Amino acid sequence: MKQKSKRIALAALLSLMVIGYVLLLWRGPWWIDGAHLRTKNLQPADGVVITGLRTMLVAVGAGAVAAFGLYYTHKGHKQTEALSLSQ
Repeated sequence: MKQKSKRIALAALLSLMVIGYVLLLWRGPWWIDGAHLRTKNLQPADGVVITGLRTMLVAVGAGAVAAFGLYYTHKGHKQTEALSLSQ
């Protein structure tokens, strides 16, 4: 039962992280730099700031996914290595 509750907690945490990431992509530029950004009649300078922040967030997200992939691959490799040594 403890394993099931850990999985549920992990799924809930992952869901909250994804929702937070999407909200940060959507409204993040105004939350972080709202004093300098217009909400209506955006100018080219506003677009540069918005695009730059969103590009940075996508790069960080891609790095996090890549790091998780490396961890998962390493873990699988270790299990395979342990199985081959035990036979």
